[in-house]
Amino acid sequence: MKVQLIADSCFLFEFNGVRVLTDPWIGGAIYGGSWLQYPPPTIQAKDIGALDYIFISHIHEDHCDLKTLEKLDRNATVVLMDKKPNFVEKFLKYHSLKFKDIINLRPRVKFEAAPCLYFEVVEADPEHELNHILDSSLLIHFDSKTIYFANDNPPYPGLDQYLSQYNFELALLPPAGGSGYPACYQNLTDSEKLERAAQIIEKYQKQMLACLRRLKPRLFACAASSHVLAGRSAKLNGLMAWPKSAASPYKYLAGEVSKNDQFKPVLLNPGDQLELESEAGADYTSAIAFYENEYKRTQFINDVASNVLHGHEFIQLVPTVSFEYLMNLAFARLKGYLDAKNINLSWSYSIQIALGQYANISLSKPYTLEFSTKPCENNRLVIACDKNLLYLLLTGGFSWNIADASGFLSYHRFPDKYIFEVYIALNHLRI
Repeated sequence: MKVQLIADSCFLFEFNGVRVLTDPWIGGAIYGGSWLQYPPPTIQAKDIGALDYIFISHIHEDHCDLKTLEKLDRNATVVLMDKKPNFVEKFLKYHSLKFKDIINLRPRVKFEAAPCLYFEVVEADPEHELNHILDSSLLIHFDSKTIYFANDNPPYPGLDQYLSQYNFELALLPPAGGSGYPACYQNLTDSEKLERAAQIIEKYQKQMLACLRRLKPRLFACAASSHVLAGRSAKLNGLMAWPKSAASPYKYLAGEVSKNDQFKPVLLNPGDQLELESEAGADYTSAIAFYENEYKRTQFINDVASNVLHGHEFIQLVPTVSFEYLMNLAFARLKGYLDAKNINLSWSYSIQIALGQYANISLSKPYTLEFSTKPCENNRLVIACDKNLLYLLLTGGFSWNIADASGFLSYHRFPDKYIFEVYIALNHLRI
């Protein structure tokens, strides 16, 4: 089995001539110009060549990029998890991306891709509502061995008993998340942001170690974390809860692993390829030295990423656009979601629609929308952003959770307490 890192979550696997590409995003800015891959890919999408299969875990652009897909081999079969609704399948059809076939796999059911080569998809953690709705992970079985391609989904404990039947040769796991917290929260000082970011990074790295101990792979590497914020958001890179160096998770693991932990890191930069059968794995000192890139990453942010323009900067809104009218329409949809889920939270959104003007939305019954010159005082999430972006958010041209991960939203949260349902519900505030 040959494994080649293209960039981020995009890997190329080759077994007995069968070539499988995962989560295609190769070069180019995504999320309205807010994310760039770092380290950048050394292979372009048009040069990938013949493909037999393309696995797409979910609809987010860092796993399903239109510009990349347009350049890939149309003779490939696309592999998806069977979901309803299936956002990726709808996306491919909407953009007339006609590949050889689309196969929707039911979770935990093996599909024979070729002799001695099987695919299997497993679901995301049901406790994480958004991931569970959207996401999936891929198992590649070959010669009585298995590769775990997690993308954004570390295997959750509920899978442990099922996964214990497999002999994992390689695990590709995420070492970080993608939230705008704490960088975009104006209720925190910069020193508080750095402290919270360090805590979140450590939490993810602990999770990664726990996953490795449960899976017990022979080899492992990080995936789904090789990006930086670009454009105006680039100034936030130093405050995001993402490691500032690709060596960070290996430094953490080096201080935590015991003699009972037999898994070893592999060394892969974009473009690098290895033969699993002959790969012995590296020690942590070598991995840290190999992945240490903080200085070059900072140079890339300053010289390249900072110069990218965001897509919403090019929008020209007519002066007659009424944000109160749009907010009323978007609130009607949000209210339907809150009713259907029977949500009753003692929290409110205060969304700045103009200078000194706020749309205050109560998430407790009866749900209300009021316009005021002041935001709500307590149990509030105050949100501000560029008016062009707000137009896109309310009309469905951009999603709230992606705007969050893009560093596009400015928050003031009081108290500084994370309520998962508050952020999930926000995605339904659109027409």
